[in-house]
Amino acid sequence: MPRRFALLGLFFLGSVAGVKSAGAQVVDSSVTIAMRDGVVLRATLLRPSIGGRFPTLVYRTPYGAAAAVRGDSIFSRAVGRGYAVVVQDVRGRYRSDGRFDPYRQEGRDGYDTTGERVFGAAAGLDYDELVLRFMDRYVRGLDNGVDREPPVKVFVMGENRWRTADRWPLPDITPLRLSLGRMTDGRGTLGDAPPAAAIWTIVTDPATPVVDPFEAAYGAHDYRALAAHPGVMVFDSEPFARDTRVVGPIEVRLTVSIDVPDADVYVRLFDVEPADTAWNLMSPGLEVTRLSARAGTGARAVPLRPNEPVEVTVGHHLTGNLFRAGHRLRAVVMPSFFPHFSVNPQSGQRETETSARRAGNLTVHYGPDRGSYLLLPVVR
Repeated sequence: MPRRFALLGLFFLGSVAGVKSAGAQVVDSSVTIAMRDGVVLRATLLRPSIGGRFPTLVYRTPYGAAAAVRGDSIFSRAVGRGYAVVVQDVRGRYRSDGRFDPYRQEGRDGYDTTGERVFGAAAGLDYDELVLRFMDRYVRGLDNGVDREPPVKVFVMGENRWRTADRWPLPDITPLRLSLGRMTDGRGTLGDAPPAAAIWTIVTDPATPVVDPFEAAYGAHDYRALAAHPGVMVFDSEPFARDTRVVGPIEVRLTVSIDVPDADVYVRLFDVEPADTAWNLMSPGLEVTRLSARAGTGARAVPLRPNEPVEVTVGHHLTGNLFRAGHRLRAVVMPSFFPHFSVNPQSGQRETETSARRAGNLTVHYGPDRGSYLLLPVVR
């Protein structure tokens, strides 16, 4: 297969965890990019060490991205001229997952590769300096101005800038309630008005958990393939008529029932672009509740009665995102998201106490008398 270069549009490329500096350039060899079918391809990113906005070149190869970076001087020369360069192993070769099928998949995979989201140099935060300035003021007593700065600083994705405030949650929030529902064709909805009473049931089997295709690679990724998974429920809003900024805690309330002693419920949230790219609004970890522990941390575990609906608050969702006009909000309800947390055996015992697992059914109830909704903090 010949070498492939593709000149892409301008991206905002910023600091990335786990990178190392190589002279005037930064090299990140752990970039993961999911394709529309969920297969993960891996790449090395090279960019100038200064922050800013760079034209980006993509080089996709079946001969090993790592070897290409070591052996071809053109990548470093391109970075020296102000380019960022993505060097990617094609599907099924070297570090990339999937099956290698020469030429047949390069068009789709190349297109999907260009969609990977980045936030720019503005997203970088010198955390060490932030902590040390605080210590200098309150431990050493230095008058460095920290106590006169706004105590809240939050990054808003989509517009890629920081906002400051004097308190949290932010002032002047307008709550937007979106109720879960389902159309006659089976599509899940998020709407202003409560839907007709109904239910949606999926099988939850600890032996076949829903798996994050990006594993432990935190950050923004395109999760459009998750919507096609048979073990999830997908609820989409209508396209936003105007730019809508959501910043702060998001309340997620569901009425659910199960026919096994226990289960986990995840609700992952996404910003869906018109082309169906689905960007996660937060990293995994904030969007899950174990039903037996629904009373809160430290409370006594309370198993559910079979098929008895209960109202639960799911997770501790938190984000800062500008939904551009034409984008949609997507909520994906699922019983697992491995490997971020261990899989609930659903037997009523903890996974540290038993290897026995029970498959069952998870049902979401919605309608005028059922509290299945999202409450979004909209700010100007």
